Amino acid sequence: MSDHNKQATAPYEPLMEFVNAEITQENWRTVRASLAGPVVTRRKIMIDLTGKEREGTAADLRSTVRAPSKLRGQLILDPEPLREVQDELKKNFERLTDPAGWVSKNYVVVSDYRSLVEDIRWLYDKINRMTVERERQAFHSDGKTPVLVRQTAPMAISMRLVPDSPRIGDYRVLLTDPVLFVPEIEDLRVWVYFRLGKLCEDGLLPRIGRCQNGKCRRFFLGKISRKEHLYCSRRCAQRVTAAERVKASRARRATWTAARENLERAVENMKTLYKTTEKQALARGEEAIKKAEEAFQKAFPRKRGPKYKEGKVFLARTREQIKRLRKKVKGY
Repeated sequence: MSDHNKQATAPYEPLMEFVNAEITQENWRTVRASLAGPVVTRRKIMIDLTGKEREGTAADLRSTVRAPSKLRGQLILDPEPLREVQDELKKNFERLTDPAGWVSKNYVVVSDYRSLVEDIRWLYDKINRMTVERERQAFHSDGKTPVLVRQTAPMAISMRLVPDSPRIGDYRVLLTDPVLFVPEIEDLRVWVYFRLGKLCEDGLLPRIGRCQNGKCRRFFLGKISRKEHLYCSRRCAQRVTAAERVKASRARRATWTAARENLERAVENMKTLYKTTEKQALARGEEAIKKAEEAFQKAFPRKRGPKYKEGKVFLARTREQIKRLRKKVKGY
């Protein structure tokens, strides 16, 4: 998928909501239910059950995957299984969004390509090595004593055939329906890695990012590459830029305050020193007022406010004092 619109990322919203969710005793059922969502399959040519080829529509074929209900063969009856898989998914996303690999002012395409290849190879090996643990009740050889049998099997996803466009009240699959398989996923970990594999298949892996707002840090799936998309929402971006503006403004005001204090000390020296040192005092005063004027302009770029007016009056008064001293100094 190369289109940079919301339609490309919509099928993965349940995955992103799950990794960012705060799972509690009160909302874990709602979180589990939200895992149901569409799977997108793009096809230009579809084959129906009679073997005929037909042109597919420009839109994506959507099939819905139901929410998984088990983990290691056991029904999910409390929030702990959800938290366990969520923690594993967060570690995977932290690996995929490691800032050391892509956040740089001197970013080059070659390094991005190498990083992406490493991410795909890492995810590919992880999915291939992943196994699913299942538990089932059985009986001992005496036929009476119950035992719990643990089994480990490779991750597998069963599929069921559904009609592309269900008719109202009729869910039969006819020979004239295009072939459309929907995955049947019961295990929560299988569901997570199936979604991650689809992300890789659809070419959306480079769009996984983590919000650079320190108070947010949510994972997101952007409409563009993660190296260009640093925030999960416009609100977070505005909050960061606003905070940076406030910080810069405070730094400029602090510089102006320091320059003003230095200028006041220089003016006091000019008043108390004897004539033999007036030249030196005058030079220091003129240097101090020059720095103070530069700091004042940076501190009040909008040129308004009571502090701006007060500082303007102060500088004007100080200029007059330096001007009078300049007239007194002979040979200056």
